[in-house]
Amino acid sequence: MRQEVYERIKQDIITCAIAPGQLLNEGELAEKLEVSKTPVREALTQLQQDNLVELIPRKGYLVTTLTLRDIQEIFQLRLILERAATVLAVDHITDAGIDKLERYLEIDFDPDDHSTLYPYIQGNKDFHMEIAQASNNGRLVRDLARVFDDALRLQCMDLDKGDVLWAWRRDHERIIEALRKRDKQAATAAVEEAIAEARLRLLSP
Repeated sequence: MRQEVYERIKQDIITCAIAPGQLLNEGELAEKLEVSKTPVREALTQLQQDNLVELIPRKGYLVTTLTLRDIQEIFQLRLILERAATVLAVDHITDAGIDKLERYLEIDFDPDDHSTLYPYIQGNKDFHMEIAQASNNGRLVRDLARVFDDALRLQCMDLDKGDVLWAWRRDHERIIEALRKRDKQAATAAVEEAIAEARLRLLSP
């Protein structure tokens, strides 16, 4: 029950159904989710560890906001870690692993159906984490997973910047093609370009 409540609140925060800066009340959340306060309290504690909420004494939990510095730091870490993961993955990923990456291209997002948003950005995270797994470096996988948890709201915001679905798909196709060729230079260039363009879209007025 706690995990289910955690996932539901987390999804609402990431997709901004619960807005940044909003104060969360345990009782109101419990009533909305039709559960007791205990799993809500446990879920909020876990979300605090994820840096998605912060405890305000005697008031409740506040949904954290993303500052310009947060955005810059997240993209800097993504660039460092994903570039390293991609270089290592070129040496270790199997043909079956690359075939699996291609299946993520089939996941779609309907801008008119909000319920498809979270599965789509989660699928994008899974795509990049598959590459990280192929690096055979457990610490790199762990650190990148944490960065992507921080980045999920940014990806949600990215999709609000217009028709960027083609850009995401193009980026993934370029990465897959480079991995099939075992071309480290092309693979890292594709990753670097994808991250740079996403950063530019988010920071543009």
